[in-house]
Amino acid sequence: GVTHSSQEQLTMILSGRDARRLYGALGFTADVNFFGLILVTLFPISVWFIEEKKKAWDLFSYIGVISILGGIFLSLSRGALVALAIAGVIILKKSLLGKKTLMTIIVTIIICLPMAPKESLERIYSIVLYQLNIQKTSNIDIENVTSRIDSIGAGIQIFLDHPVTGIGIGNFPRVYPKYAPPRANFRQEHDAHNTYINILTETGAAGFVIFSIGIFMSFAGLRRARELAARQDDEFVYKISNVIEVSLISFLISGFFVSAPFVDILWILIACTACLQFIVDQPSYSEEVSLVNRPLDKGYTS
Repeated sequence: GVTHSSQEQLTMILSGRDARRLYGALGFTADVNFFGLILVTLFPISVWFIEEKKKAWDLFSYIGVISILGGIFLSLSRGALVALAIAGVIILKKSLLGKKTLMTIIVTIIICLPMAPKESLERIYSIVLYQLNIQKTSNIDIENVTSRIDSIGAGIQIFLDHPVTGIGIGNFPRVYPKYAPPRANFRQEHDAHNTYINILTETGAAGFVIFSIGIFMSFAGLRRARELAARQDDEFVYKISNVIEVSLISFLISGFFVSAPFVDILWILIACTACLQFIVDQPSYSEEVSLVNRPLDKGYTS
């Protein structure tokens, strides 16, 4: 984003005189929630780089994992932290990281937790406090939670009024004031704060079905690539299929907390999935698999 900014823009950004130009120059990464979403999506890939055992890249791989984890914890993004926790469980279950990598992650988390601002913890448990209706919450980010609930509620109502094709891409901010409760702060509501509500409101059921089919086909393709790779004893395709699957899950979980249907990394993951399917669909790859699973008959010997 910065590379597309003029010298005048960069001067204003560095001098701190124009916050709007900062957001425009940095794009999605200027928002901590999008920044956290991108980092947590990259986290499984960074772990895989370490486990590849490429000695020349060890230092860079560890720096990458540490930087990504630190960025997630310091981003104040609740969605990213939830996605990180779930991704960590899946990574452990799939045995995608070794003991050395696990210790690096644990040490990084221990170091980052004291460095995180107090507001980070308040943002995390503010949702719980809001649901429990605890009174002593003057210093908690309740207003932020309330605005998200308002925008999601309005998004659901917008979808119910325009269920087939929605209101058009990018029109949520224009339509939101009509459906928002009186307490809403219109200056802060630029989207539905939820990827799936955002898709439903702006493209309707038609767009949501297309999006869902694309996601479903990606998971199905990753599973097929993983199964064929296991039969072929292809460790690279097997591992990278698992890694991309965890990254995709991380993105989709974070998507519940921010409207991110147009963040590039989602479509890069889907493109990687298509590449893996292309690899396993090659005749040489599938023919070898068919020979392995071919039933014995007359005239055929293994």
